[in-house]
Amino acid sequence: LDISGRLVSELSSKSGYQGLNEVSLDMSNLSNGTYYILVESNGKFAMKSIVVSK
Repeated sequence: LDISGRLVSELSSKSGYQGLNEVSLDMSNLSNGTYYILVESNGKFAMKSIVVSK
């Protein structure tokens, strides 16, 4: 999500294994700015902000 809440990218919904799971994000097409990563698992959500600076 960008700073205004607009969806800018979405990863396919994959079922991961229990425990730690990692994904890679291609951010080469994003402009500089603050973005939010939203993760959902078992009906629970977590959000983390990141800053893109090229």
